[in-house]
Amino acid sequence: MVVEQFLSSLDAAASTVRQRRWAAADLLAYTRGRSLHRPTLVEALAPQNVADWLAHHDEQGTSLPGRRARAATARALEAYARERALLPADAGEQRVPLPAPVPVEVHVRRARRLLAVTTGSAPYAVHHQIWSRFTAHVHVLAATGATDAQLTGVRVKDLDLAAGVVRVAGVRHELPDVSRHVVERWLEVRTQVVRTLEGSDPLACWLRVHPGHDRRTGALAPAGLPISARGLRHSFTTVVGVLGATVPGVGGVQSRDVRALGRDPDGALRPSPTTSLPTDAGGEPPGPS
Repeated sequence: MVVEQFLSSLDAAASTVRQRRWAAADLLAYTRGRSLHRPTLVEALAPQNVADWLAHHDEQGTSLPGRRARAATARALEAYARERALLPADAGEQRVPLPAPVPVEVHVRRARRLLAVTTGSAPYAVHHQIWSRFTAHVHVLAATGATDAQLTGVRVKDLDLAAGVVRVAGVRHELPDVSRHVVERWLEVRTQVVRTLEGSDPLACWLRVHPGHDRRTGALAPAGLPISARGLRHSFTTVVGVLGATVPGVGGVQSRDVRALGRDPDGALRPSPTTSLPTDAGGEPPGPS
């Protein structure tokens, strides 16, 4: 009952609520397995019980995200219980440590390689409109270091290509000449895509270039509507996968690698070897949306 009240009180994303729900259920199930009766909240949140529960999952080889989710849920549930005086007054406050995240390796050299590749023509199997958006996305990532969520907030008015400037989340960033030309190419494609849209220009910089369906509602999403941060990331991953099959040194590049160049603009502009890509002279077939 208390756990359900705790879950209903959460002001968080649906994914976080789901995470808290299964982690709390797992804690109760673990506690129940050690007792001959239905466990109470006090028993479940006892410091030794929580420590044994987390150690059990360490021994089972549970993934780091899973272990962190369990520890965070125990902390949140205890805080909720304390605020409502559901724990004994003499119960000491426990400190549930969050497992330290694994350091993320950033492949800056691969990111520079990808940046060099994007100045060329579209590879076979990637539609030229998707390639145009992808290359502009990569160059703006490298110039700003912004997240995809921040980039989806960029409007066309935030681009001043004559001055070589883009504003992301209110912050002014300079675009190198090569990046400015890549973004100009995308804006030309963007104009063509918007012409197919029934209604006014949505003014967002990043748009869908192919129609699709909303995975949550099943509704048709026509070309010309703003693309989500998730859509940008999916397109990035898909195109990089195609490039990785033909171009050495770019396989496995992630957006965080390119984003790191925004914190080191001098490194981003360091000369990289030019790369020629296989293209389809008869036109590009449809690729990732």
